[in-house]
Parts: sequence; structure tokens; C-alpha cells
Amino acid sequence: MTSAGLSVLNCCAPPTTVEALQVRAARKEDLPAALALIAEAELPTEGVADHFEGGYAVIERKGRVFGVAGLEVYGDAALLRSVAVAKSHRDMGLGALLVLDRLQAAREQRIRAVYLLTTTAARFFERFGFEQIDRSASS
Repeated sequence: MTSAGLSVLNCCAPPTTVEALQVRAARKEDLPAALALIAEAELPTEGVADHFEGGYAVIERKGRVFGVAGLEVYGDAALLRSVAVAKSHRDMGLGALLVLDRLQAAREQRIRAVYLLTTTAARFFERFGFEQIDRSASS
């Protein structure tokens, strides 16, 4: 299943205002909002635009972007990066949905290995099978 098939409901809104949040492939017009979320999360924005269309997914509702994650492919390996969720929508599982979406995209592209660089979220990513490695061992 690709980005277009995943969705989640806002669990905490009153029943009359529950609206679907959708994970989908990022589009060019999502870039400014995605860069703002990435910067808000204090993650690097350099290079994001180079891989945005075709490599990134967003979570949105009615055109408003609440989360972003990227998969930058380099041959048969990829870099998972820029996983960021708006402060107003954290602790709802949206980051996990984005990571799962990008890992599914990697499987569909027959990526051999997915790497990420983090200094603050190692425990979060361990639940998806990531493990810490010596950077010199990855070359």
C-alpha cells in the first residue's frame, strides 16, 4: 500500500468535528509547510527540496500539512529523514504513520537498507527495527 491508502482519525476532537487526516505523497505546493515543520522540529532543511517530490510524504487535512517524512534513495540504500509533526498534533501516532509509510515505500522500491541519523530520537526509531551502528561501518 502506498501513501494514498493510509489515513487516521483525529481521536481527541468532539464527534461533530472529527475529520480525517490523510498520509499522501508530497506535492510541490506542500514544500513551504513541510520546511516550516522541519525547522520547527529543529531538523536540517538543507537538501529537502532536492528530493521532495517523489521522496516525501505528508499528513494533511483539507490541504493543511501537519506532518512530513522523507525517504531519499541512493542506489539500493536510502536515508529516512525529516520526520516532523506539528506540535499541535504530536503524541497521536502520526510520526509512526509517516515512518511506516516511508518504510513501505522503501520495500516497494526494493531498497536494501534504510539509514537515519539522529541524536535525539533513537528510542522512537528502535520500534521500527532500526539499531544503532558505528557510522564508519555503514560505508
